[in-house]
Amino acid sequence: MDSRCEVGLKECGEHGLCEPLGDHRRDGHCRCKAGYYWEVAVGGCVINSTANSSAGVHATTPTLSNTFAIQNTSSASQTLPPEKDVSSKPQVEKLVVNINNKTIELTEGSSIYEGKVTLSAYAIGGDSDCKYEWMLLQRPKSDDTGSVSDLRSQTITLMHLSQGVYVFKVEVTAAGAHGEAVGNVTVKPAQHTNQPPKAIIVSPSQAIKLPTSGVIIDGSTSTDDDGIQSFAWEVVTAPLGYKLKNSEQASPTLQLTDLIAGNYTIMLRVKDKEGLEGNATTLLTVIKETDYPPTANAGGDQIIYLPQVRPDVVFCSKHTVSETIEGILRKH
Repeated sequence: MDSRCEVGLKECGEHGLCEPLGDHRRDGHCRCKAGYYWEVAVGGCVINSTANSSAGVHATTPTLSNTFAIQNTSSASQTLPPEKDVSSKPQVEKLVVNINNKTIELTEGSSIYEGKVTLSAYAIGGDSDCKYEWMLLQRPKSDDTGSVSDLRSQTITLMHLSQGVYVFKVEVTAAGAHGEAVGNVTVKPAQHTNQPPKAIIVSPSQAIKLPTSGVIIDGSTSTDDDGIQSFAWEVVTAPLGYKLKNSEQASPTLQLTDLIAGNYTIMLRVKDKEGLEGNATTLLTVIKETDYPPTANAGGDQIIYLPQVRPDVVFCSKHTVSETIEGILRKH
């Protein structure tokens, strides 16, 4: 029996240890403890009966099979080096594992990410026969749990994710090697895109008739996603000489007074806190009062009988006297 052995199987007997031939190897040669040497016939370590009195140490008799005994040129026995503590448990190489974290964003108006997201692990130092085992460590508190597939492959696929952070751990094993890593997928809320405010005037057009000379124009129903910061009214067109008062230009409603006949175009401008603007216009027509011609009224018909001496006939009019052959007609 030669001195070859396998680490961990105790093939070197009571007085020998199996020393591996190199790092990360399980095969080796038996090495005898101090005071013993390898005996081929026995197939194990036996006590050395020859003592080296000058050195005060035990020596082994060199043999071809004793690969752990040190020989000199005179074939004299040498003392074995201090024994090496070799663990019976095989050493495991550590794999360096990396995960590329992912960050995604929800679309506006949606609480669930509709696409697919992949998370991959990369082992440095392993071979192509690596085995992967994924496990979920953390997920958002949501009724929508999401889904994951391929938990025993290099890349997992996630779907139906909600806002928050998903944390995964992966363990990678290979022949004599092991490693692990933690990675995450972060789902961010939709980025808000500011939209300009919408100016709304309740009545896009209206008409009034004098002597009515005032009107209220309502823009209070104007809207904005973050709220309207300012209102501004402007007279675009109006009869010559008409202007708005300053106090009337900065409120949601506009009250116009002392209007004169003509056509008016009024614009409302609204702004939000970021300065985006919206506008709307309304048309106002002021109709002047109708000037009717005067109506003549001489009263009811009257009958007179002749002869009469200068009878007075009274008509409802302005002091007009007309003398006829029959007499005088007077108008008052």
